[in-house]
Amino acid sequence: MCNGFEFLAAGPFIVRHPLLALAALAVCAGLAVILWIGGLSPWLDVFRQFWGLWVVVAGLGVILTLPSRLKWAKWGMLGVWAAIAAPGVPETLARMEAPPSYLEGDTVRVATHNMWVQNTDPELTLNILTAFDADVLALQESNGKATDVGFTLADAYPHAARCRSTRVLSRYQILESGCLARPAPIDMSTAIPCDWEVPPGVWARVQLPSGRRAVFISTHLTWPIPGDTQSCQRDGLAAALAGLAGDPMVLMGDFNAAAPSLALAHMDEAYGLQRRSRGLATFPSQSLLGESGWAGLVSDPMLIGIDHIYASGDWVTEHIRVGPTTGSDHRPLVGSLILTE
Repeated sequence: MCNGFEFLAAGPFIVRHPLLALAALAVCAGLAVILWIGGLSPWLDVFRQFWGLWVVVAGLGVILTLPSRLKWAKWGMLGVWAAIAAPGVPETLARMEAPPSYLEGDTVRVATHNMWVQNTDPELTLNILTAFDADVLALQESNGKATDVGFTLADAYPHAARCRSTRVLSRYQILESGCLARPAPIDMSTAIPCDWEVPPGVWARVQLPSGRRAVFISTHLTWPIPGDTQSCQRDGLAAALAGLAGDPMVLMGDFNAAAPSLALAHMDEAYGLQRRSRGLATFPSQSLLGESGWAGLVSDPMLIGIDHIYASGDWVTEHIRVGPTTGSDHRPLVGSLILTE
């Protein structure tokens, strides 16, 4: 058994050993390949959702490789790191865009939050969502341990719409509302289950103080795997949105898809709306890790952004940010949108 001095003396040799550099290069090259072929399978595409984590892993690989005697391994590792970082560059650049200058119109404060059926601190969740003072609040999983929070918040707003576990709460008058559904009848003689799949969701047509109307939607899509249920729900949601077209629209919720996954890219194309939440990680929160017994080891890693806010072109994004930790496994999104004249 070597003592501390012998370990320190051997340390530089261990770091410079060619096998360590080759192992790091092989692992990171494998990650790069998975990221770039993610479109071949939903299972592989899930790896793209954890893009930020793989960039960090590749960065550690670069650090391990730099002391190596193999120069080609150093340059190769830098190239692999660039290949891993590349898919997330557009999202990162979009996040860095400057907010717009002052515009006239209806300013609406919005917030969306998956409250989690296993909510660990309903009172904290209620206090934080109340403090947002949102004009329109979209909730998902407002059942289970979060049921009382959902009803308490609904009582605090003069207008509310609910469908299954989703809610839209509004300070402004709701003219009409309903559950998300495909607008056209389905031919049951030729239909398959995917044809009528629509995610849980509620829509509300709201009259703003200026008299203009806008549609606000709260929805919750399922996981991308296993099976094709998420893609079926995506198409069903797109059809439902088409049936609600006409007024300015804001779509909020838990989409269980994060950039730069192809699943989220397909959603961006299908909905005909602009995703305004860019580069904002909302999952997993400390509450999920605490429930799993990891509270003392990790605090709010926030690896992926699966909660989003979409809006039609009538809206300008003033700001959108991630809210603080609640009792949920997600963190909320809160922001301000301007419906331009």
